[in-house]
Amino acid sequence: MSNCWSCGRSLPGGLDYVFTCPDCAQNKELQKLQQATIGGFNELARIQERGFESLGDSISEVASVIEWGLEEISWRLHEQTAVLQSIDLTLKSPRQTEAKELRQMAEQLRNREELEKSAGFFIQAIELNPLDYRIYIGLAHTYIKMGKLDEAKTFLENSLKHAPIERLEETKGGKRQIGDDELTTYNNYPVPLVVQFQDIEETIQKPPFDYKSYSYRLIGRIHYCEENYPRAVEALRNSVQLSPNYYEGYYDLAQYCALVRDNEGCTSSLKKAILGRPFFFYLAKKEKNFKPHRSDIEALQGGIKNMALSRARRACSEAEYALKDAKQSVSSALAVLEKSKEEKTLESSKIYQDGRSKLRSVKDKIQSGDYMALLDTVPLSSQARELALEAAEKARMEQERYEKVCAERRRKFKDSIFQNPLEGLGGGAVWGVILGFIIGLLAGSYTVFFIVLGSCSFLGLVIGIIIGASESKKYR
Repeated sequence: MSNCWSCGRSLPGGLDYVFTCPDCAQNKELQKLQQATIGGFNELARIQERGFESLGDSISEVASVIEWGLEEISWRLHEQTAVLQSIDLTLKSPRQTEAKELRQMAEQLRNREELEKSAGFFIQAIELNPLDYRIYIGLAHTYIKMGKLDEAKTFLENSLKHAPIERLEETKGGKRQIGDDELTTYNNYPVPLVVQFQDIEETIQKPPFDYKSYSYRLIGRIHYCEENYPRAVEALRNSVQLSPNYYEGYYDLAQYCALVRDNEGCTSSLKKAILGRPFFFYLAKKEKNFKPHRSDIEALQGGIKNMALSRARRACSEAEYALKDAKQSVSSALAVLEKSKEEKTLESSKIYQDGRSKLRSVKDKIQSGDYMALLDTVPLSSQARELALEAAEKARMEQERYEKVCAERRRKFKDSIFQNPLEGLGGGAVWGVILGFIIGLLAGSYTVFFIVLGSCSFLGLVIGIIIGASESKKYR
């Protein structure tokens, strides 16, 4: 008996078709996966991260195929990493350059299913440059597809001494809270009452990835296919010990521990795998190797999901509280804007609406109950909260600006109440003198002169008051 490399199904008849058995080769669900790889790495990643549920619930072997039937694609992604590409920078002799060309041709031949020729070119490449880790792995993949697991295991073991180590670091940008640290509560969660933020960027050193871990993982899968589960556990323990953040290794270790009835090793390894790579939360639901411990696996997944839900609700409440404060600030600024009679819109209002939109998305994700959706809520809530704080600060600035506009209008209104009537009165008096003089001269009477003067002055006062009141309306 043996297990199919791709789907993990138990097979009779030795290792004759260990890489892809007739059942998984003909399965329509698995053909969807094969078609997905034609779309390139991005499409494959989309299938792996989001589309697993859409592939159907009818077969548990899909879980294994996603992990192992596409392992060659995964290796091609590894080859694009800086540490493996840097091997080419060390090639100095013609023999090493020729070995590189042979390796590339061997990989193309394997992709075209010309496996015997591929193996031959890989062997020639090793003879020319026995220091290139990629050649050993490429040859192992070819032997695996040929069903020659003993030969594959030999070259994987030989690769260990040539495996490079990748130094990993991650640059994170974000905001750090500074200033007061006063707290209040909202929906039973503590939240900052007075907060200020400062932009930060920091480089985090992550545990290195030792490519021996990759070799040990493949060796462990070979032991699994041979149904030597204790040796598979041993290989995977070596794998994760060398690279503590190798989540694929933890996921495989969890499966092999399940097969040897090591419940503690199974659940602890699976927990690390899921927390590091959330996609394994979904794979574990369909993985047949977990069947002996299904109740424990479901309890573990329930606990992880509840923890994610608690964090999601806390983050949502913090964002909701910040948006509540922002709404009050924006409303106050809007009232002042309307009073100023300026025909403008508040920038803070748009920022606030963006924050509300993100909060609605957060609540929808919480309502869905989907694990990865719950994980998305924390950064999304953080964005909503930052937008709320930005909107509140912008609203305060806008309110101050339009309060100054209102103050200036009040000043002009006050001045116009007195200035316009006096100007009207003065104008009326002048025209009264002129008209009184002309009419009095023509009439030859001082009485007419003074009557016209007074009448025109009174008329000027009335007109000035009317004009002044009309002009003052602009500044109310």
